[in-house]
Amino acid sequence: MDNLLLLARMARNYRSIPAGMRFSEQLLLISEILTLPRSKKGCIVECGCYLGGTTANLSLAAELTDRHVHVFDSFDGMPEDSTPEDAHIVGEGVGSESGWTTDDYVASRADFERYLHRYGCPQRVTIHEGPFDETLPEFSEECALGYVDADYRDANAIVLEELWPQLKEDCRIYTHGADFYPVSQLYFDRDWWQTTLDTSPPGLVGAGSGLGCIPSDGSKGWTSSFGYAVKEADGR
Repeated sequence: MDNLLLLARMARNYRSIPAGMRFSEQLLLISEILTLPRSKKGCIVECGCYLGGTTANLSLAAELTDRHVHVFDSFDGMPEDSTPEDAHIVGEGVGSESGWTTDDYVASRADFERYLHRYGCPQRVTIHEGPFDETLPEFSEECALGYVDADYRDANAIVLEELWPQLKEDCRIYTHGADFYPVSQLYFDRDWWQTTLDTSPPGLVGAGSGLGCIPSDGSKGWTSSFGYAVKEADGR
């Protein structure tokens, strides 16, 4: 499978599988996987998968680059959260009427696997079912790229605490919450990083408005919910 065939299959998958991210955001994520040096060993980790719209395309990229995808999800929808995202930096904001509930993004594992088997490369995917705080502490593989679509700060914090030490140097963790203050602020929270991981915060490229890959209405220019942090040398 070459890159053009991959692009065609990705476009088909995006039309066929409900997903929480835009196609341009998926392209950014897949492009990063394709540009990872083959010498940079490590798996791909996705935390929060919904029905697998992104997972299917990650698995295609993994097949092309000889990597493996580890997917973490409870398959119970949105969790309860102690810090709901009511501070949207750009856009319409998240409040009681437009915010998420525990009924949002509910998807059964059976439906997820059905989409994956039809549109992706299931042999390249391992599923870890359960809450992040139960499944991630048992995961120990080196990671070349992480993707978090967990929406809330506390869920992102669990992922970073467990996955950051396993992320290889000069590699990235992407988040689909860059335009939400509680999430983006976590990547700059010096106290949290020093206390939890004994390192300095990496910051977040795209914090506030997201990486500019989606044209927005009005005067906001190009935005998205997508951002990433890079683990630099001595990032523990």
